Amino acid sequence: MTLGTGCSLLMHLGDTPLPSKNGLLTTIGWSVGNTVAYAWEGAIVSCGSMIEWLKGLNIIANVEETEEMARKVAHDCEVLLIPAFSGLGAPFWQMDRKASFHGITFGTKNEHLVAATLDAICFQIKAVIDAMEGDLGHAVPQLAMHGGLSKNKYIRQTLEHLLHVHITLQDNSDISAQGAAYLAGLTDGTFRDLEHISELRTTIPLDTSEAVTSLNTRYNSWLARVKQHQ
Repeated sequence: MTLGTGCSLLMHLGDTPLPSKNGLLTTIGWSVGNTVAYAWEGAIVSCGSMIEWLKGLNIIANVEETEEMARKVAHDCEVLLIPAFSGLGAPFWQMDRKASFHGITFGTKNEHLVAATLDAICFQIKAVIDAMEGDLGHAVPQLAMHGGLSKNKYIRQTLEHLLHVHITLQDNSDISAQGAAYLAGLTDGTFRDLEHISELRTTIPLDTSEAVTSLNTRYNSWLARVKQHQ
C-alpha cells in the first residue's frame, strides 16, 4: 500500500491473472526474465492530494499539523468527507462524482475537517481491503505500508484498528523507487534472487495504543453515503 498523491494497494496473485468481481484492477506487479507476477490493484484517486488542498485553503500549514489536529476531535467527530475531488476510484468507480462534506454545523472547526479528511483516506483503504477479501474468500493476513503519509501516526493507528490486519511499516517511505533499484540489481547480478532481496527488507513496529471507538460507526455511515450515489 503506497500512500502518495493517490493511493495504490497491490495484492500479489502469482503467475496467473485473475479477474476481480469486486471492482479491483488486474495488473502486472513485476516481471523478471520470463517470469511475470500478476496482482490485483485498488486504485484510490485522492490521498495526499487532499492534504495539499487543505494547505491551499490555509486550514493547515503543513502535513505534520494534521495528526495533532485530528486527535483533538477524533472521538466526537461527526463530519464525513466523500473524497471525490476527481471522482471515486476502486472499488466504487464513481468517476462523475464530486467531493462533499457531510455533518457540518456551526460547531464545526478546522480540526473536524482535517479529521474527516484523514478518515476518508483510511475509509477508502478499508473499502479496497474489503473488496480484496471478497475476491479472496478469506481475510487479508498482512499489509505493508509506505509512502509519505505512512509517517502519520493518526492514519497508521486508524488503519490498524479499522482493518484488523497486521500492518508493517517499511523503513523506507520511498519504497517504490527502492523496488525498482532492487530489480535493476537483480538484473546486473548485485542480488542473487528474489529471496535475497526479501532478506534485505526491514520494517518498523506500529504503535497502536490509541483506539478510536467510533471508527466502525463512522465508516458505516461514510460507506452508506458513498453507496447512495450508486
